[in-house]
Amino acid sequence: LPDIVDDAQLLKKVQNATFDIVLAAHVLEHMPNVLGAIFNWLRILRTGGLAFVVLPDLCDLRHPFGERFRMVARPSHFVEEFRRAGAADEHFMGHCREMGVAVSTIDLLRAWSGMDPFSDTLGQNKLPELVDTREVKVPLSMDPAQVNLHTDAIAKRPHNVHLHLWTVKSVRSMLQAALPLFAEQGVHFRIADVHSAGRTWLNMQELRVTLQQHDRQVWSLRHGVLVDDVSVQSTYWSDMLFRLRP
Repeated sequence: LPDIVDDAQLLKKVQNATFDIVLAAHVLEHMPNVLGAIFNWLRILRTGGLAFVVLPDLCDLRHPFGERFRMVARPSHFVEEFRRAGAADEHFMGHCREMGVAVSTIDLLRAWSGMDPFSDTLGQNKLPELVDTREVKVPLSMDPAQVNLHTDAIAKRPHNVHLHLWTVKSVRSMLQAALPLFAEQGVHFRIADVHSAGRTWLNMQELRVTLQQHDRQVWSLRHGVLVDDVSVQSTYWSDMLFRLRP
């Protein structure tokens, strides 16, 4: 197949039921309409097809951007952005401010560690290996001017903004809220697997999600048979694709 250049959230150039596998690694956190993106990723899958989604893990204790200090959005937040046109745009600056707080936090941690402030060079953003943020409380001395400075800088680079972050529990809650929403529009799926994968030499701690597209009639007939069998197989293949566990 030729390369397709398209909006990853909409995939307007891709017809329904085109592919058997969709792989999205570190994409969803940048999507303004998260459920809209997932809907379209499932829409282009054939019945039984699998979507593998990789996300930064909000619970990573040494995340180089300090986003462990961000709040987790409720499922209703994602539902609103899916259902109401313009909601995601309205929320954009709020998400930039969340990230501005996170960057200000990491600056304080870096200063505490004797390091220079946060840099635009990715390789210089990390904390020393000896810094364990389990021992650090959310700082109470953050400078509002610094938060505003980082917020404005982040808003100028929208493609780099992590609009949302998740935990295992919050991913599941969001996806469960999506089940009836998507079904209303003829897209049916099951949550095959959600888990946290530890750091490797190559990447940060991640959440890994496996979803399976279903035809409603087939799903209702085979529900009792498919659950365990497909869960085992999809977890196996996601292990093979992502090297999920050492």
